[in-house]
Amino acid sequence: MKQTAISLLVVLLGPIALKAQQKLPPNILFVMTDQHFADAMSCRMGDQYINTPAMDSLAKRGMVFTKAYVSNPLCMPARNSIFTGKYPHQTGVTKNSRGGMDPTKFTCMGTHFRTAGYDTAYFGKWHLVFDAANVEQHGFEVIRDVKRMKMWDRQIRISATEFLSREHDKPFLAVVSFHNPHDACELARGQILPGGPIGEVPPPEKCPPAPANLAPPLGATDSMALLRKGYHASRMFPVGEFSVDQWRQQRWGYYRLIEKVDAELGLVLDALRKGGQEDNTCLL
Repeated sequence: MKQTAISLLVVLLGPIALKAQQKLPPNILFVMTDQHFADAMSCRMGDQYINTPAMDSLAKRGMVFTKAYVSNPLCMPARNSIFTGKYPHQTGVTKNSRGGMDPTKFTCMGTHFRTAGYDTAYFGKWHLVFDAANVEQHGFEVIRDVKRMKMWDRQIRISATEFLSREHDKPFLAVVSFHNPHDACELARGQILPGGPIGEVPPPEKCPPAPANLAPPLGATDSMALLRKGYHASRMFPVGEFSVDQWRQQRWGYYRLIEKVDAELGLVLDALRKGGQEDNTCLL
C-alpha cells in the first residue's frame, strides 16, 4: 500500500430499517475499497468526471461522515486497527509488515460476531496479521482471499454474492474487501492493471483538472521534505516528476477505477436485495 493506503469505501452507514416484529439481530455488510479518497464519489463531487450510482444510493439513504480520519494512512496498520479496535501503537503494526503484533493477544472483529452467534465471512484483500487459515484466531468461518487472481474485484464480488444469496438461519457479518482503486499505482507506473483495462486514456485537455496541491507545502520541515522526496523516489508510486498533464490523465484513470469497483458494489447490493436481506442489514 502507498501513502493514501486503505480508505473505507465510503464511511457510510446504510439502512437500519428493522421491522417492528424482527427479533433477530441485524445482518452486517461491511464494504471496503482500497486507496479510495473519501470525496471521490459523484454524490460528493458531482458527476462531471465520475459516476458512482451504487455508492450514491448508500449515501442517499444512510449517513456520510465528512470529517473522519484513519488511524494510520498505510494499509496494514489501518486494517489491523479497524479489525481489533486498537490503535497502531497498541497493536505494534505501524507499517506494511507484521510489526510486533501478537495476534493471540487481540480479539478480531470476526471473533466478536462469531461469539455473538453470527455467521462470519470475509471476501477479498486480507492484509491482517491474523493467520487467515486459523478460524479460532480471527473468527471468520468463511474466507475467500483472491489476491493472486486476475480481475480481483470480480472474483471478490462473485464469492460475496454467492454467500449473500443463500439462506441464513443466523444473522451474518460479511466483509467485502475490494481491491480497487488500488490499480492507480500500476497505472502511474505504466503497467498492466491487475483488475483489467479501463480504456484508452484521453488527451489531457479532456481529463479532470490536476490536483490543486501539487507543489511542496510552504515552510515544510526538513524531515517532511526528506520524507516526501523519499516517497517520490520510490518505484511504488512514481509521481514526483509528474507534469500537470500526467496528473490530469492519472486522475481520469483513478476515477475510472472507482467506477469499476462501484459497479461491483452495485451487484453485491443487488444480491442482498434479491436475497430478501436488505431491510434487516446494516451496511458499513
